[in-house]
Amino acid sequence: MITETDNPLPSIILTERAAQVFKEACEAEGSTLEDTFLRIGARPGGCSGWKYELGSCTPEEFGPNDVKILSRKVSVVVDREALTDILGPLKIDFSDKNRLTPHKTTSWFPKHASAKWVVLFDEC
Repeated sequence: MITETDNPLPSIILTERAAQVFKEACEAEGSTLEDTFLRIGARPGGCSGWKYELGSCTPEEFGPNDVKILSRKVSVVVDREALTDILGPLKIDFSDKNRLTPHKTTSWFPKHASAKWVVLFDEC
């Protein structure tokens, strides 16, 4: 079950560009912001010990520890423990360019191979 929370949690902020790209992707796939959400996650693996994930999900895919945070009219879903213990405050951006700032960003490649999502940790 998804939980909308008023308790203080680390912030998740989408830039205007990231929110717009997500909205356009939903429209292109025939879905709405009411039935498609942005999911952020982390699981063991990768160079830092964690492999970060970014994707979409539907309400049927929520887990019992998930929380929903609204940013620029986009619902962002994340496991509460992952957010508080692993991810911390996040700023999510989207760029059509191949840019990566060392030690500050991690990128995920969506369906559009030439574009990338950029997540800035501790930038909020």
